[in-house]
Amino acid sequence: MWRRRETYALIAGDCIAINLAWMLYYLLRVQSGLFALSRHDMMGFTYQITPMAAVYGYWFIVFMIYGLYRPWYQASHFDEFSTVFKAITAGTLILFALSTLLEPPESRQPIYYLMFFYWAFVVICVFSMRSALRMLQRRLFDAGIGTRPSIVIGTTDEAAELLKSIRESRNIGLNILGFVSCGIMPVNGELGVPYLGEAGQLGGIIEKFNVKEVVVALDSSQHQTLLDIISQMSIVNSNTRVKIKPDLYDVISGQARISQVHGVPLIDVSPRLMQPWEETMKRAIDIAVALLILIVGFPFWLILSFLIVMTSRGGLFYKQQRVGRDGKVFQIIKFRSMINDAEVAGPQWAQKNDPRVTPIGKILRRSHLDEIPQLINVLSGEMSLVGPRPERPFFANQLEKDIPYYRRRLLVRPGITGWYQVRTDKYDENIDDVKQRVKFDFYYIENMSLRLDLKIIFSTVYVMLRGKGQA
Repeated sequence: MWRRRETYALIAGDCIAINLAWMLYYLLRVQSGLFALSRHDMMGFTYQITPMAAVYGYWFIVFMIYGLYRPWYQASHFDEFSTVFKAITAGTLILFALSTLLEPPESRQPIYYLMFFYWAFVVICVFSMRSALRMLQRRLFDAGIGTRPSIVIGTTDEAAELLKSIRESRNIGLNILGFVSCGIMPVNGELGVPYLGEAGQLGGIIEKFNVKEVVVALDSSQHQTLLDIISQMSIVNSNTRVKIKPDLYDVISGQARISQVHGVPLIDVSPRLMQPWEETMKRAIDIAVALLILIVGFPFWLILSFLIVMTSRGGLFYKQQRVGRDGKVFQIIKFRSMINDAEVAGPQWAQKNDPRVTPIGKILRRSHLDEIPQLINVLSGEMSLVGPRPERPFFANQLEKDIPYYRRRLLVRPGITGWYQVRTDKYDENIDDVKQRVKFDFYYIENMSLRLDLKIIFSTVYVMLRGKGQA
């Protein structure tokens, strides 16, 4: 509830700040007498309300893309404001480029001066408003309002060190309810917080105390214990977040986002991978892009289909069972790029220069055009444009035994393309390759955002145009 209110407060604050910046810009441009006026400027301020609302809508989208409405209590001031600065700078350049193109030549002003002043107004107003909201939040935390019920789990020595850091860091927003041990039980009063039980009782403790944050304090050698805790948290409570001391970053490299929680550096393993509005936007983008590609490219897909059928024996499509979100099995659809009955002997790993690939299949694979029919899976909701690649049940079962936290990949829809696909052109040839890919998948999962999705989509288009996929 409080996290939602924080987001609403940010949106309202930015709305006030951006509209204030527009009014200051209007006073400078129209009322100062320093610039020639256009016909629209001479109509008065009441005629500025519609463009002012449109401009705010534009900034709202820009800020969403830059992730500025994600939960921000864990971000350091520098991280938050550097992101705001980059978003405003990029947004201002795009906004003025568009206004220059749309404005008649005879009405154009000295654009660079105006752009600088508008940029400065937005930066000052947004920075000031967000600073005021930060200050208000700190005051509320001091009064115990909006803090999140939290527990520390781990070894006594590591927990004592972490609790000391938390106590020394004001306004962290964590209300530490007690300690859960992974081993030796602490002496009464040793940690200064109540002892709540052992790690095996974690699920019951979270439910009993309605815990929202679990802070893990373990020795750097306790890798398996850490993985067990993360696995439990994926099942126990989807609304509980996990934070880990950063000296264990090498254990789960690539699957977490490091954050500075008001001076206490922690690794944030988020159970809610995207906010509801982000999930809605992501799904809307999936549907819009899938329809656009299928409809606009329809004549080309017909020609491609004809070539596939005429150049090798077999059907047009290749269908295969894959494991999707929440472990549900579905049929993936691809243009056939291999000979008929390529896996008559059973499931096999793809290979470099695989002899089963047809001549036109090599072209399809290098350009990734064999993936196009998966847009049907996207429209049906089984897949997304961007996400971890779906695995076959045969290999998924094997990987789940070898990689303890593998099922975490199933929290999101699988994707046609992903972080791994744009970072390497290598196919999975063995279990070690998949383990490496899983690290990339976890990086994406723990850093999911519309901005990262757009970056991956544009990178995928670049890879397709270069034809650097594996044949």
